[in-house]
Amino acid sequence: MKKIAIIFPVIFLFMNCSKEEANNAKIFGKWYHASTNTKIARPPDCILKDTTESYTKDKASMIYEFFADGKMIVTSKTGGQNVSYEGKYTLENNKMTWIFNGQAMPPIIVSNIDGSNWRYEQDGRSYCTNPYTKFTEYLNFKKY
Repeated sequence: MKKIAIIFPVIFLFMNCSKEEANNAKIFGKWYHASTNTKIARPPDCILKDTTESYTKDKASMIYEFFADGKMIVTSKTGGQNVSYEGKYTLENNKMTWIFNGQAMPPIIVSNIDGSNWRYEQDGRSYCTNPYTKFTEYLNFKKY
């Protein structure tokens, strides 16, 4: 009987948890940038290829840490130095917004959050001399 009394409140708690709250809980923790997939929409005058770059935990250039209170820390590894930036984040449905120094970045699309991996999409970025060359990057993260 004690087991039922303990299990029922736990089940009830999870039943009242929205998908958004569940995704927020899965994003908490420290993550490293594991790979980038770039998909190019190219006009004829821009020679770019779809690419995939992969990184190990030791070679990852970016580490993201998310906290339950909405705080985030991004650490960039460049030239043997670690530089950290503290900000805030919001995650609503599949859109994450980062705020640094009071400035909100454009929302990014977050998908595949499962507690050990997640990815985000940056869409419509320009490259080359032609402003019509657009590309989409998918940045993939793994739990640190």
